[in-house]
Amino acid sequence: MSKRSLLLLIVVGVFAALCGVALRHALGQRAIQKREAAYQRAVSYQSLLHRYSEALKPGMTRKEVEGYLRTNDVHSYTEVLKPGMTRNEVEAFLRGDGVSFFIFFPRWLAEDHAYADLVKIGQEEHPWYCSEQDVYIAFHFIATEPLTANYRASDTDTLKNISIFYQLGGCL
Repeated sequence: MSKRSLLLLIVVGVFAALCGVALRHALGQRAIQKREAAYQRAVSYQSLLHRYSEALKPGMTRKEVEGYLRTNDVHSYTEVLKPGMTRNEVEAFLRGDGVSFFIFFPRWLAEDHAYADLVKIGQEEHPWYCSEQDVYIAFHFIATEPLTANYRASDTDTLKNISIFYQLGGCL
């Protein structure tokens, strides 16, 4: 191997090492920024949870809670979205009005067989197999009347608690 080839090999090696160090530093900085941003979002979520928990106390009726949310620029779906509407109609309404408040009834979230009201407060990074992960404040209610066939939430349901709720969407 000639001196020139050896020198070229050394220069390429040093350049590759410097690129590797720069890349590692850049990725490390990006990871730090992502962690700081996630921390700031978590703080804001906790702040909203605290604000709602201070204003809305367990035992309040659904009507009182939704009245508070309406007066604070949060829309109630119970007045707008009716049983029998198609998914397309619902999605068109949501897109057109920018509403991010809705009623949710998975069995594990509503153990007292009452709808939970959700207020969207943010989005988080999602796993590769989903297209989104939304963050909500969930208002859990205790049913005061049995659910009817039209699946309408009762205004007299009482607030049980308030929590942060993460929902994956668009998953495979």
